Amino acid sequence: MVVIEPLDLLGRAAESGAVQEAALGPLPPDRYAVLARHADYPGFLAYGAFDSDRMVGYTYGTDCVEGQWWFDQVRRALIAGGHPGWVQDAHAVTELHVLPGYQGRGVGYGLLTRLLGDTDRPIALLSTYDLASAARRLYRHVGFRDLVTGFRFGVTPQPFALMGAYLPLRAGVGPPEEGAEIPETRG
Repeated sequence: MVVIEPLDLLGRAAESGAVQEAALGPLPPDRYAVLARHADYPGFLAYGAFDSDRMVGYTYGTDCVEGQWWFDQVRRALIAGGHPGWVQDAHAVTELHVLPGYQGRGVGYGLLTRLLGDTDRPIALLSTYDLASAARRLYRHVGFRDLVTGFRFGVTPQPFALMGAYLPLRAGVGPPEEGAEIPETRG
């Protein structure tokens, strides 16, 4: 059984890095420094998904405040794209990764709903690869919508979609995967 609980992200940085690398590919060399900086941001929340003692997924997010690298870039794009209302009082889903063998089992859904269920912000923002993917289907399933597509951060040629959702997320929906179970939550 997979359990979702609060996560000491810095204390378990190596485990979360292994999950991220398995799900997304090579890690940036400054990953720990970025995590440490994010852990000091207002509204920082982190959760891990565990099968016994093994981390199989994690997520974290922070409140969006001017002066944060990600938010400053996203903020400009949202305003230029005609979405200025999305840059006030937002919580960012900074990272959400699940081991490939646990994808499609409701783990990502459980992590996302736990993270955003625990913030007091009225809206959430995230960036994801601008392509058809299981992650993007999940985000749309719970109420996220595309705000800006084809966005580039300048550090990669990869296009991203900037997505936003009103909180709380859509009530009464479960994981989008057929037959997936929602993990148990603790803490």
